[in-house]
Amino acid sequence: MKKTIGFIVSISLMGCFTLSAQQLPLISQYVQNDFVLNPAIAGNKDYAPIRTSIRNQWAGLEGNPNSQTLSFHSAMKNPKVGIGAFLFNDKIGPISQTGISASYAYHLKLSNESKLSFGLSGLLSIHQLNTNQLKFDQQNNTDNVLTTGDFKAYYPNFSFGTYYTGKNYYVGLSIPELIQTKISNSKDYFIIQQARHYYLTGGYKFKLNENYTVLPSFLIRYVSAAPIGIDINASFEAFEKFNFGISYRKADAIVPFFGFRIKETYILCYSYDITMSGLNKHTRGSHEITLGYNLHRKKSNASIQ
Repeated sequence: MKKTIGFIVSISLMGCFTLSAQQLPLISQYVQNDFVLNPAIAGNKDYAPIRTSIRNQWAGLEGNPNSQTLSFHSAMKNPKVGIGAFLFNDKIGPISQTGISASYAYHLKLSNESKLSFGLSGLLSIHQLNTNQLKFDQQNNTDNVLTTGDFKAYYPNFSFGTYYTGKNYYVGLSIPELIQTKISNSKDYFIIQQARHYYLTGGYKFKLNENYTVLPSFLIRYVSAAPIGIDINASFEAFEKFNFGISYRKADAIVPFFGFRIKETYILCYSYDITMSGLNKHTRGSHEITLGYNLHRKKSNASIQ
């Protein structure tokens, strides 16, 4: 664990590279950057948010996961239609995934205070294995496949989501990658077994008075062959400018966070994952920063998002 991530090396020695179970990166600031989890959110706000997030997971561990996203979404002239897109890059050890996703959403107004949205997005990504970062005994290793060259695999997919908002609450369900398939290069040296993921989110806003708001929320992640992931979040907002709180990720981490908004336009949020699993002996925790800019923002009592 001190020099490299053990499962990467052990699986690599088999002569091919196969990944399954939970494959999408973790996100601590899912409230501030919710669109990347659910395409139905595109155009669902009264402003057009631009967000960029940087996550350094398990800092201090060589080959630790790192991910970056850049996203934008907005309503069209027809308020029932929203569009959005995001770029992403995710790297763990010698494996990297880079891609782009474009989304379309349709919003149905059910009442003056409620709306039901549906979203669909197309995804194109490139998966790569850099064998130069794998460590072998060069004198005794006889498998030339994993000691020469870089392997790439191209992967199209689709995501679907639905999102319901009421006066003070929301709930959403999304499937980030609908197609379950094997991703491989032309010689099948580099294989990823893609698994379908499910995200369930929800939250309720308690307005204490004109200046203070509390927003509890949750995120449930499910994928076959992996434990169910549960995040419970409680955030406190003051004067529609300052936001701070704490999250609990089941059997994994406690996450304190804070954020602030300048002139209702510029957003900065930071979170720190305090590792609770067995990795806490090898890592200094995880860091995540989100920067944002809100276009055409209207006066609103929404949380910092």
